[in-house]
Amino acid sequence: VEFSGGVGLSFHCGMNAEFRNTLQVAGANGRIDIPEAYVCGPETANFYVTVRGERREEVVPAVNQYELEVEEFARCVLDDKPLRFPAEDAILNMKVLDACYRSARERIRVIV
Repeated sequence: VEFSGGVGLSFHCGMNAEFRNTLQVAGANGRIDIPEAYVCGPETANFYVTVRGERREEVVPAVNQYELEVEEFARCVLDDKPLRFPAEDAILNMKVLDACYRSARERIRVIV
């Protein structure tokens, strides 16, 4: 995926692939490695930041992210608050995924 300003994104995903729970964000001067990105362990959700070869661990207390998601949704419904990410955001994400799929299938550049 290409964004304006020369920013790019690549990702791997698959429903039939071996389970992976990692995420890496890489930039010109460093990267962020999240070893338990989608399903956090019971004790920690720590991640690592590497900048110009210097690596540090960021300590994050473990939480049940699904419980927090449901609680936030309930607060929005009960208190009539706007959702943190509106439905339109999900629609835009799906347009990007559809464009990626079409690009891979047809081997063409797809503009969204």
